[in-house]
Amino acid sequence: MEHTTRHYCDVTGECKCNDTSVTRTPESTTIIPDTCYSPPGDDCSWYRNCLEKRYPCKEQGESYAIDYAEKFCTLYDKHFLSFDAEGKQWINAARKCLQVKLVPILRPFVTMTCDEIKKKALDSHTDCYTSPDNQAPSICDIGIANWMRVFMTIKSAFIDVPIDSLKQSIIIGSKCVSNWITTGIKHLMIDFNSNNDFGERLLNSRIVEPLANDGKWTDNGVQYIGYSTEEDDSSFRMVVLLMPAVQYDLNYEGTIIANVTSVALDAANAVQNGKVQFELPGNVQALNFSVCEDVKCAVPIKSVNVPPVIQSTERNTVTTVINSAERTSTYCWNVVVLFFVCSCVIKEIVHF
Repeated sequence: MEHTTRHYCDVTGECKCNDTSVTRTPESTTIIPDTCYSPPGDDCSWYRNCLEKRYPCKEQGESYAIDYAEKFCTLYDKHFLSFDAEGKQWINAARKCLQVKLVPILRPFVTMTCDEIKKKALDSHTDCYTSPDNQAPSICDIGIANWMRVFMTIKSAFIDVPIDSLKQSIIIGSKCVSNWITTGIKHLMIDFNSNNDFGERLLNSRIVEPLANDGKWTDNGVQYIGYSTEEDDSSFRMVVLLMPAVQYDLNYEGTIIANVTSVALDAANAVQNGKVQFELPGNVQALNFSVCEDVKCAVPIKSVNVPPVIQSTERNTVTTVINSAERTSTYCWNVVVLFFVCSCVIKEIVHF
């Protein structure tokens, strides 16, 4: 009934107790409280007291419940008052949805590996973010300010999650429509002359991080997100969103109010004069660099041609490899944003 949403039905087939043709999985002997089967959503200890108790994955070195879900849940407790009424309604509904989606695997006759639990849980984020329940708004409807604050909160939660656990094959949605024109956010668009055969980690290490390091974005109170999009079979685009951390990053403890327009224009100048170069394998070249107000970039604030890069030796490319925990954290976040932000781009294309 959990799977069909029906309140009653005839018991047939392999569900019949006297069906001897079915080989059944031995029931778990782990006892969890009855309350685990009806999670309220606002009790973050559910992941530790129910999911982790039923499947003690932390003992094996990695636990979705402890390493990600519990942290995700408690971060929203910490920052709950920073969201408006609609944002708070979405948070409560999404948190409950994420727990309810995992209730079926708590049943004593169900057995899953830790990797299977993690995949099932991460896959559930699509539905729980875009359709948490019939009364609550979708993440698409809570406004850009709430949306970006959600992203920044997730960023903190993803610091300790292994990179491979964030790779999913389906971008969330194609359900969100947003004009992405909002105070303080600027878009950098970098077009390349090749199809995208590169992973997000490599692209961020060799495109986004050189820009961020040159402009000292983090030191100057700028939060940023990078993700790639396929333009056609012979080109791809790297999109970098810049925003003031004090406005959108709920975990930011500084007081700097960044002038993001100035930061974006400085990045364009650094690329144009060759101060920042993008070195990708196979002599792939950046063609154009634009600073834009929105994701469609119909009228760029500034657009420059990118000078060709002469790749001398492999030694030069090695210097751009991610080699610190901070870089790994940035990559984890960018993959998450790829799932959410690209849905806006796809929806815009489909819509028009």
